[in-house]
Amino acid sequence: MMNKYLLLLFAIAIRMTSAAQDTMLPMLVDGRVWNVVSIHPAEPPESDSTPGYFKDIKGRWGVGWPSTFLLKGDTIMGGKTYKKLFRDGSFICGLREEDGRIYKCSLDFISEILTFDINLWTGDIFKDEVNDHSQMEVKQVRTFCISGTNRRCLDMWVYEEDLEIIDGLVDYWIEGIGCMAGPPYVPFWWEASSGSLLLSCYDGDKCIFSIEDLNQITNIQPAITNSFSDSCQEIYDLQGLRLKGVPQKGVYIQNGRKYVK
Repeated sequence: MMNKYLLLLFAIAIRMTSAAQDTMLPMLVDGRVWNVVSIHPAEPPESDSTPGYFKDIKGRWGVGWPSTFLLKGDTIMGGKTYKKLFRDGSFICGLREEDGRIYKCSLDFISEILTFDINLWTGDIFKDEVNDHSQMEVKQVRTFCISGTNRRCLDMWVYEEDLEIIDGLVDYWIEGIGCMAGPPYVPFWWEASSGSLLLSCYDGDKCIFSIEDLNQITNIQPAITNSFSDSCQEIYDLQGLRLKGVPQKGVYIQNGRKYVK
């Protein structure tokens, strides 16, 4: 019994020491861009190259609409400083980072809520502070080299109030990047069976995450088409503002990818 007790104390000490020594890679970097596609369930297309079709992180087919999230500038909300997050040019919320935890604040909420915590370990539970009936459990903690940087990865399973797993609802949280189910600050999937997928993440001209990196995390091959229908050809600048066409010179975002002319 004493040996088991000592081993338990030793394991706890290692865990606390490791957590204290690790410096978490920041997620909320000013100017960072996340390219996310919203996926709505649909029958599989006739061809994998059919424009506008995507697979989610569970390999299910759906029709997708891309969006660009941009972190730019600061704002004061409730006496605290937050980074401003824009979606396709429109302000949606403020985000604050503290020791690997992301807090969200918007006009819809009186106080901030915790939406992301990369410090969790296997077996830990993350409660949804908005929906009391849902929670997530860390099923596995791994480390992957993504774009030349080692990043901590949490495999997350989503449960309802009765602790029954919601069919197909999983997510992957990556240190310094965010949620693979996107957008970067939302831990849960909404709109019934609909979901979303992070296509890429950029710091300036540097891509720090791409859809190809998801393959090693999920062990599936998310099929992302290289072409879109006319309705998905929108072009944005780095501020998330929609452009009328491809600029003659500069940086722009189209089809979830960044281009430089």
